This record gives sequence, structure tokens and C-alpha cells, in this order.
Amino acid sequence: MALSALDRAQHMAQQILIFARLHNHHVVTVDEVEAVMSRDADTEQGKANRTTVRRIIRQRAEIERVRVIFTREERYWAIREQLHHMTADQVAALADSIADGGDDDPRGWDKELVDAIGAHRSNRPTPARLYGCTPVSIRLWKDPATVAVEETPAVDPYPALYRSLSAADMTSAVYDVTASQDGVKRHCPPQPGKRLALAVAIKHGAGARVEGTAELFTVDWRGVQKGPGDIVFTFRRRAAVPSVDVEAAREASGLSVGDLVEVSGHKVETDKGWDYVPAWYGHLRDVWVSDGQIVARVDGPEGEPGVPLLSDLRPVRWHMRTVNGGTPERIPSLDALREINNAMSWGVREMSESAGTARIDYGDVRGEVWLRPATSAEIATEQKPERERYAEGDRVIVRGTFYRHETRRTYVLDEYEGTVTQWVAGHYNVRAVEPDEDGVTYGVRPCAVSELRPVPPTVDDVVDVPHDLYLSGNLRHEGVPADQVRRVVKNLRFKRAPFHRDAEGAIVVETRRYVPQRPAGNPEPAPAPREWSEKDVRRARGFAAKWRAETVCAEPPVRREPTDEALAECFPHTVRPLDAELYPLVRQELAGWDARP
Repeated sequence: MALSALDRAQHMAQQILIFARLHNHHVVTVDEVEAVMSRDADTEQGKANRTTVRRIIRQRAEIERVRVIFTREERYWAIREQLHHMTADQVAALADSIADGGDDDPRGWDKELVDAIGAHRSNRPTPARLYGCTPVSIRLWKDPATVAVEETPAVDPYPALYRSLSAADMTSAVYDVTASQDGVKRHCPPQPGKRLALAVAIKHGAGARVEGTAELFTVDWRGVQKGPGDIVFTFRRRAAVPSVDVEAAREASGLSVGDLVEVSGHKVETDKGWDYVPAWYGHLRDVWVSDGQIVARVDGPEGEPGVPLLSDLRPVRWHMRTVNGGTPERIPSLDALREINNAMSWGVREMSESAGTARIDYGDVRGEVWLRPATSAEIATEQKPERERYAEGDRVIVRGTFYRHETRRTYVLDEYEGTVTQWVAGHYNVRAVEPDEDGVTYGVRPCAVSELRPVPPTVDDVVDVPHDLYLSGNLRHEGVPADQVRRVVKNLRFKRAPFHRDAEGAIVVETRRYVPQRPAGNPEPAPAPREWSEKDVRRARGFAAKWRAETVCAEPPVRREPTDEALAECFPHTVRPLDAELYPLVRQELAGWDARP
């Protein structure tokens, strides 16, 4: 099956990155891209678009720990970094050698090299970006002494080994790599067999000597120009690992694909030594087997996915974050611990911490922040996104704050009841229910989500019948007296705890529901009539007039019943079609017009 254009570009970019890593210089230049693509011009991936290949390489360069030098400016500064680490005599000798070569020296026509040498030898101050820089390990300009050697094509003298490494059974093999230099051995990261065929071809093309069989072979770089050095790599195939049931391991861990998981911090071995990867959290996307171990793909903190071991994952832990005594917000524990560490490092006005609970007084507009571990009931409670927690017209309690710059203190204002008007730019606009001091205006104030909480029910909202207590949807107690439920409501209002009354008249507190009992034989009470807003009444009145204009008042008059289907046919071409839920209000307005004398 033919590959798509994107697949061809991805395969070619992967081969070029492998080429850069195998030569241990970790640099990708335009010449290397052209060399690899020209070598594979007759293959499927060799037909990839060069611009797309370069774009993919640049996107993956940071993950692959490879430096990209594609543009003239990138090459100029890379040469400046190399000249910065050379002595003055070495730079002077290089400039004299270029001058002596004349027009036949290709370095004299290299504009970036000539400009870099001129800027280095001038009296200009050294740019700050050159201090502490690490130059690339390859020479970025052509040496006339090695041009003839570079242009001599290398011949692969081991076609049998290459064919054995290209077999289908190599796709699941893994090779352990050992590097020997001057009698010192070191272990390198293991290499999958599916890359070995390409790796051997690249090494042959660079002049390396390969000996052995597919089970055990060596790659000798001694005496090879532009190689990684006098190093001998030994590749030994690992024994086949037993099959692992990935699905059983995932079920044993208690995790499911799509769960929000926490990845513990761990050390990883890189080409430059051991590096520490800090803990993070993200959604679990996939689980599979690699090198005999079960690994998972988890969304990374910066958009790039991570591949930790499944044993390093656990369900995400939660903390509750309260700002200036407002409504608690549930956040991952990693974010809470990171905020605690940052507060200890940056220095704040006042801070105390014990057993995962912390109080931070920032002394600025952030005010006072409380962090504590979330309870099981708070974890089980659904938390909607900020812009979906309140709708237009919802009644809320506003607990506003005011920051005074002179004293660097945050003051809590008196609570009042308001009505949500709209969501704008990360906050809710809330209009006060009670008028201001003048008795005429009703102030509108932008409020953060942490400053709002739903208007809780009162003791008068408790139905005077016994209640049934449900915990997490399961019936726990029957016949709870109404007076006891009223005491619960009174205590919750005193504590300012979030709770509400649902459509069935039940009092809902986190995972508890106090549902009023209905006498046996009594039908379920009819739902209360809906209260239409003034805006809905105006819209329905206008659409009712349009219906009359096209039916009763038309020439000749048309008699039609305002059913849902008929109203939908009448209002499809308007700029803002009427919602179907307002059709009963339209019929109510039409009935009022028909009853007029």
C-alpha cells in the first residue's frame, strides 16, 4: 500500500534524525538532509517533500535532543560558537589558510564563514549569547583536504548481513549496545531491531567496518574520518521476552484509558548522563509493551505526550483551594504542592504548612489562599468548568473582596444576593437583587467564580414530611424527620457549605440527598409552571405577531393550528430562529389575542 505524503515525510525525517544520533554529533544540517534524501531517491520515503521533512525535523528536534541548522542565520551563529571556543592563533591560521587558497578554496565562497571570522576578529564586543554556549561537534565548513575523500562513494561489503538485518523477524527484536574506546567500555541505550537495518546502511555509507551475524555484530569506526571517534560498537540481540497481557495489567492497576493520572518523578538515562523528569499529570491515552515492560502514553504538561511505565502511574490526587475564604476550588495535588513550593521559594508575607494543609498570605492582589486535601465526598462531586457553573438568571450569593494598595491587604465585603447576567472574559457579571443606598440603582459587579456560591435553600424550603436519606445513590435511612432535615439545613447555612434543592424538592449535600416521601396512593405532584423572563416574553410576542400576519391577517386568510410543526415551518428563515422551548409561550400569546373582543 502506497504511503501518504505525510507518512513519507515522517519516515524520511525519522531516518535523518537516526543518522544524526548514530554519528553522535546530534546535529542536522541542510547537507545531511539532501544527502539522505538523494541516497533514498528511488524509495517510497525518498519522494517526500523536502519542506515538509524539514518542518517535521524542526518540530521533533527538542524531543530527539538534536540541533537543527537549516537557515543561514542558524549556521552563522553555529560557526560563531565554534570560533568562540578556538584560540586567537587557530582563528588567525584558519583565515590565512582561506586567503592562501584563493578562488579554488570553497571556504572563500562561504559567506557565513567569512562573515563569522570577520565579526570574531573585529573590535566588536562579544555577544552575550556566546557566553556559556556549547558548540556543535562537527565542522560546519568544507576542508579542501577532505573534499576528495568525501566525494569517494563508499561500498557496502556486507550485503548478506544487511539482508539478514532487514528480515521481518527484526521488527520485534531489541539490541543491547556497548561502546569500547581505549579499553573503556560503556553501555548505551538499547536500540530496536526495526532501526538496525537503516543504521547499518548509514554506517556502511560513512565508511564503518561491520562484522558478524545478525545475532552479534560489531561496527568499527577506527580510522574513519568524520566518524564519532576510535570507537567500536557491539550489538547483541536480546533473548525473546515472554508475552504480556496488557489489558490484564491495565485492569490490575485500576486505571482506564481516558482517566486523569499522575506520573511520579523518575530518572532517565540520556546520552549526556542521568536526568530527572519531574512529576506531572495528564490523561491516559494508550498502553502497550516495549522492551518487555508495560508502558503508557500520557498527555504531557507542554502538549507533548510522555511514555512512562504503567507502574509509575496512579490516580490523580486532589486538593481544595480557597481564596480569601470564598468558594473552594478542586485542583490536582501536584498544582497545590507546586504552589506551596513556589511560595516558600519566592517569599510571601506569611505562610504556614502542616500535613498537606497550607495557608499562604501573598500580601498582594492574590490575597490569602488556603490549600487542604480534598475529602472523598468532594472528589466524587462533579465540578463543571467555570463558565458552565452558572446560567443567566441564576441567584447567587456574592462574597466580594477589595484590595487596598496602601496597606497591601485584601478586605472581604459584606455578602449580598445577586442575579447572574452574563459570562465575560473569565468572570461573571452579577446584578444586585436589593437596590443600592439611593434605592433606585442596582449595581452590576464583575465577580470571580471563587466569590460566588448558589443561593442555599432555607428551612422553609424543607417539605413537612419524612425524608429518605440516599448516600451516593443508595438508600441508607428511611423516615428521617423533617425537623432533623431543617437542623441540617440550618447548620449548613451557618457553615456557608455549598448545597442546593433539586427539582424533586430534595436537599442535596455533596453525595447525600434528603428526598421527601410521598404518601401511598398519591400521584406525583404536577411540575410548577415555568417562569418566563421578560426577554422571552418579548420574543414570543413578536413571533406571535409574525404568525398572525402570515395566517389570520393574510390575503386571503389562512386558518391553521399553531402546532410545533406549523410554527417550525413559519419561522425557519428568520435571522434568529425561535427556540422550540418557547413555542408554548407563543401559543399563549396567540390565545390572548384570540380572546380579545
